[in-house]
Amino acid sequence: MINKKFFLIALMLLPVSQAWAYGSSSGSNATDCLKPTFSEFNPAPNAKVEPGAAFSFFASPNTYAESIQVTVKGRPVEVTQTVQNKGLLISGQLPAELSKEFARIVINAESVNRCKADAGWLVEIQ
Repeated sequence: MINKKFFLIALMLLPVSQAWAYGSSSGSNATDCLKPTFSEFNPAPNAKVEPGAAFSFFASPNTYAESIQVTVKGRPVEVTQTVQNKGLLISGQLPAELSKEFARIVINAESVNRCKADAGWLVEIQ
């Protein structure tokens, strides 16, 4: 009788131990992909700016520089990159033809290990 109870308990615990094994391997995939991050948005989010105003932000050091794309209201914007100790300083100008509207500055980039990230912020163009 004791052997039968032991066998049933062992049988019930088997699926749980297999689930734990699968759960531990999925965590390692998350650490393999380090996405780039973006910070120090200038002008500040929701700021009022003039048409054609300059903007800038920092991309983390793990950002693949050639992958950075910036758009404003769906229009590609040319940007310049300056290497700094914080990462890459990215700067550009809003399209001069945009006025009296809100515009989102959208950033798309990949890290050096090809993990994609996007970010952005909204400004009000006077």
